[in-house]
Amino acid sequence: MSLSVRERIKDSVKKGGLSNNELHHPSRAYERHFEGYVEQAEPVPGKKRSKAVRTYVDSIWVQELSAQQRLRHRVLYVVLYLLALPPFLYSATRLIDANTVWFVTLPQAVSVLTLGWTALNLYRYCTAPREMTVRQHRLGPLWLQRTVCASWIALFVTAAGYLICTAWVCAVWSLLSGFCLLALFLIERNVAYTEQANSLAEER
Repeated sequence: MSLSVRERIKDSVKKGGLSNNELHHPSRAYERHFEGYVEQAEPVPGKKRSKAVRTYVDSIWVQELSAQQRLRHRVLYVVLYLLALPPFLYSATRLIDANTVWFVTLPQAVSVLTLGWTALNLYRYCTAPREMTVRQHRLGPLWLQRTVCASWIALFVTAAGYLICTAWVCAVWSLLSGFCLLALFLIERNVAYTEQANSLAEER
């Protein structure tokens, strides 16, 4: 017998939550935030409610860098990112005809979006531990590579637009920004990450 719309919604909301003694109303956002965790209800002494106890059982991603290497990489990435901003902002704010044509302004807008997203992922990368959960690995190293790649591509396309308009100086500045992020991307792409089994998964 097929489920009604109401029943399907209710089933979807409860997916991934506690089957008994539920402590919350799980959602997709909740499940993504606690990806790789199992949750159990434990009674609170002297109270009628339970508390959620979460245990991470999924794979562990390890960044194969020493403590000094990790620090150097993070400092270098922040420096490269900050160096990429002034040239781009300078070229994008010039009062020239090139900054009014669509094939320059469109990649500029994409650059702004990807640079902002890169800043968020760079923060996540810098604050992630050496041994990461699957979510920390995805939101840090994986998404940093993706947004940095999108950024330098958008900046190179912007530079090409400037070249079409013969705005040489702005093209050089955009290329400089792009090369800073390209360097960041190439360095991070060569960092090794290993996926290791979680011993807690075997205990459950």
